[in-house]
Amino acid sequence: MNRKLIENFLISPLARTIAFVSSSIIAAILAGTFVTEITVNGTIQWSQFYKTLSFYGLALQSILVYGYQRFLFSYERKVEKFADAVYCKAYVMSKCLPEMADKYIQMIRNGQGGDLKRAMDELRRSLQ
Repeated sequence: MNRKLIENFLISPLARTIAFVSSSIIAAILAGTFVTEITVNGTIQWSQFYKTLSFYGLALQSILVYGYQRFLFSYERKVEKFADAVYCKAYVMSKCLPEMADKYIQMIRNGQGGDLKRAMDELRRSLQ
């Protein structure tokens, strides 16, 4: 499947809602199961916790939720950068200037050096 499509789904409000609801339900079921498994004659036997499957399920679920939240956090930090106009301008220039330079180098090599003044004017306008 397309990586971008998967990423777009993972950051969608629907995926966030599904992740929240399902992780809450799974955690509740596993926690209840865990308590039931370590309870003997009405007393919780903490020394038995590592022998239960639900304990490892809770640990795995916690790791998965943490990983998903870290993914969302890093994505939101990337998006947050674009709220800054200076960053946006620098980002666009970093993407466009190399292509502009290649284009004008090719034009000069093809004998269209007269367009260099126009190129420099265009570059000055893009830097403003």
